This record gives sequence, structure tokens and C-alpha cells, in this order.
Amino acid sequence: MAIYHERQRLQLCLLHALNNLLQEQHATPWSTRNLFLPSKQHRNPLTGNYDANVLMAALSSRGLEARWHDRRSAIADDDLSRPNLAGLIANTSSQRFLGLWRSRHWIALRRVHGSWYNLDSDLPMPVAMRGADEVRDFLNSLRDQGAELFFVFRKEEQGDE
Repeated sequence: MAIYHERQRLQLCLLHALNNLLQEQHATPWSTRNLFLPSKQHRNPLTGNYDANVLMAALSSRGLEARWHDRRSAIADDDLSRPNLAGLIANTSSQRFLGLWRSRHWIALRRVHGSWYNLDSDLPMPVAMRGADEVRDFLNSLRDQGAELFFVFRKEEQGDE
């Protein structure tokens, strides 16, 4: 079975990250305008560049919930082994246009067929990761560079926490 992977275009990386996490095309520029958040304050009307409010609304529409990871603490092994964990989304700082412009970029990671994959839309294809240790180290590296990390959980299995 193939792994669904959308490639980067314009500033639609949040939509690509959502679709890559969900392993299907769910979020589109049209659906976010009309279903998730009609307000233009959550996106650039020309190029996209969506914010975390769109992430939360899109995930909620699919029975999922994103929880911010406290950057003061490192990612631990047990963070990645929770049965209700659907995946992770990172919001990183990146340089675009020959390093002249700094912007934010959204990346999805998830298990597919029992293996973790980096589903970054800037990559030409999904990159298999060598287990939870590599995922943890990668996420901690992103965290150390100032990325915001979101753990995505299935709502119906989350229980009391």
C-alpha cells in the first residue's frame, strides 16, 4: 500500500501536513475557507500560510485533537508509544527565497504500516525513520531550534488526563 504524500506548493504546507498526517486529501484551500474557519485572519488569502487555528479546526472535524508540547521538556520515548497517538505536526522556522525571507513551515510525522515516516512536503518523497529513537531525536532537534510541536490524538480514545 502506497504512502500518501503531498508536495509543497505556495504556502500551503499546513494543508499538506494535515493531508499527509491523515493519509488522504482532506484539507484544501476551499474547504478551509468554507468549513473550518471562514475568517481571513487565519491565513493569507493569496498564498495560504495558515495558522494553528486552522490546524485545530481541521483535526477536530476528523475526531482528532492537537496538543501543544511544552518546549521546556524533551520528547520522551513514552510520548511516542501512546496507543491513541495519531501522529505529530511540527511548525518550524525556515528560510525561503535564497535565505532572504524567514517563514514558518508545517511538517507531519506519523506511523504508517508500523513504521514512522517524515512526511515533510518539502521532501520529494516520504522518508522512513529508523524507529522511535530517531523520531524522538529529530523532534528534540526541531524543539531545540524553536519549533512548536503538536501531538495529535484520537479524541474517542483519549480518556481522562
